[in-house]
Amino acid sequence: FTLRAGAGKAIRAADYTERYISTQIASLSPGRNLGNPDLQAERSWNYEAGADLRFGQSVTASVTGFYRQGTNLIDYVLTNADGIPNNEALTPGGEYLFASNLSVLNTFGAEAVLNWSETIGEDYRVNLEAGYMILRNQDDGTISKYLSNTARQQLSVRASLSQRNFQAGIQGLYRERNAENAAAIGAEITPSFMIWHARLGAKILDGRVLIQGNLYNLFNEQYADLLGAQMPGRWWTIGAGIRL
Repeated sequence: FTLRAGAGKAIRAADYTERYISTQIASLSPGRNLGNPDLQAERSWNYEAGADLRFGQSVTASVTGFYRQGTNLIDYVLTNADGIPNNEALTPGGEYLFASNLSVLNTFGAEAVLNWSETIGEDYRVNLEAGYMILRNQDDGTISKYLSNTARQQLSVRASLSQRNFQAGIQGLYRERNAENAAAIGAEITPSFMIWHARLGAKILDGRVLIQGNLYNLFNEQYADLLGAQMPGRWWTIGAGIRL
């Protein structure tokens, strides 16, 4: 077994978008993102501790607890135009998603991963992995655009089979979060979604050429991680590599 722990401090200044998006538009309609040139840098302390347990040569289990203590974290908060400085280009009384510093946001959670890997015969290797994460936020009650809707639970599974000239794999991801809806733009975030990806690869011509295909969102799930940013349905890629 292995016991581990770590701590670190992070400081991030606001980027260009967070400072200046839409600030030069002559007449900005309500509901739009609006930058804030006066944003302070966000700061956080991060702590984690965990253990890795190995059972024989095939099974590994990992458990990790984590905690993040953040101040001045940057996100877009629905704000009345009357409370926004330099609001001459805004509609009086309108509501805007104004880039702001959140006073406190503490995040804590735990993650567990179980992995099994085994060689079958002389050529085949099987790998199975499952992971589960639970996460909770403690904040000052401010409802923001992105930080308020992080995944509360996440489950991932992965399986692969490989051989000297062949490889196949499948991966699934389940997320649970708060539902959101924006009727004006016909967008929504469902309270949960499950997506699957698959891949196949083969070596030909004495192993000198690798052909690989990936199929993403296998069951054509309709979902969005961010409100208004719909993720693609089923799609695929094909690639090839040559070893000279």
